[in-house]
Amino acid sequence: MGFFLLMLYQIGKMYGENRANGVLLTKKQYPVVYEVFEDLAKRTGFKEVPDLFLINGNGTINAYATCVPGYRDFAAVYSDLIDGCLKNNDLKTLKMVLGHELGHIRYNHVKWWYNLFVFIGNFPGANFILGNPLSRSREYSADQLGAALADDSTGECLMILAAGKRAYKDINLEEYEQHQFRSGFWATLSNALSTIPSLPDVLALSNKSDMAEFSSQDFGKKVKNSLFEAILFI
Repeated sequence: MGFFLLMLYQIGKMYGENRANGVLLTKKQYPVVYEVFEDLAKRTGFKEVPDLFLINGNGTINAYATCVPGYRDFAAVYSDLIDGCLKNNDLKTLKMVLGHELGHIRYNHVKWWYNLFVFIGNFPGANFILGNPLSRSREYSADQLGAALADDSTGECLMILAAGKRAYKDINLEEYEQHQFRSGFWATLSNALSTIPSLPDVLALSNKSDMAEFSSQDFGKKVKNSLFEAILFI
């Protein structure tokens, strides 16, 4: 009960801050972004479109999704990420990012009981064999859904996270794959200690055969990135 009340306070406060200091996107507020979000939500089976906020990330490229327990799911996207996608007329990357966040909501990654499990898994000693792999697993599955919704079988949409909102369109993916896929002991160690999977590992899982098998209509049966996979790809 204590954990539930703590989550309710913290996430409720976050939701309140977004409503007070961010911008709630609607059909008349950044309509291009909202319409993409609404379409993806419908494609993934949402009966009600979650709230989507635009917030100032002060240069950070990021987005997140969460849930006020018993009240409302919502997502937030940082302004520089939106700026990069729109200035480059890149709706594909925008779909990948928004689809990823909808994936977290649809797969129940934002629920209080799921986060309680992650919290227990991150106790000292257990985090390397349970907590970190579980966190990486949810990122893998959300990335795969985002890639499917964006029809991205190459991983190009993830390059905005690696190179930023201006340089990402100029990245040579073949060169990136050749030099950075499974790039040695230190990169592997970094991934094993992280709650977020490395980009090369995500790209390795988001290949053309995966996308051909993946359907947004039956995504619940098609998620390949399990906890086992997250442990395997350390």
